[in-house]
Amino acid sequence: MKIAVFENEYQQVEAAFETVNLLYFNNEIQFINYPSSQSFGSLENLKDFSVAIVDIDLSQKSQLDGYALLSRIEKLEKKPKILILTGSSRVEESLKIRNFPAYDILSKPIDFTELNISLNKIFAKA
Repeated sequence: MKIAVFENEYQQVEAAFETVNLLYFNNEIQFINYPSSQSFGSLENLKDFSVAIVDIDLSQKSQLDGYALLSRIEKLEKKPKILILTGSSRVEESLKIRNFPAYDILSKPIDFTELNISLNKIFAKA
């Protein structure tokens, strides 16, 4: 199973992903980090991923911020499940204002048990 992680400060969250993978998923998840929107290439290739984890506050070096990236992902014919990653407490409100669907939101710093709960909810919906 492959999960795309759009996060420019991956080293701050990497331990949580590795811990969840080891403890709960027998290292069967392949987390692949993309530090900017353009580092992924064509978003059409997200069809090969089960989940996309999107940091709302992508780097200034990213062509798209998290909201613009979500907009493009939502327009894809075949899209992965989405999980939001953020350091802001106002993201849920901001997503509603921008008319996005309800996503699970993980706050930084990530607690690996919360990450496990969110991933399991996403996989249960699949």
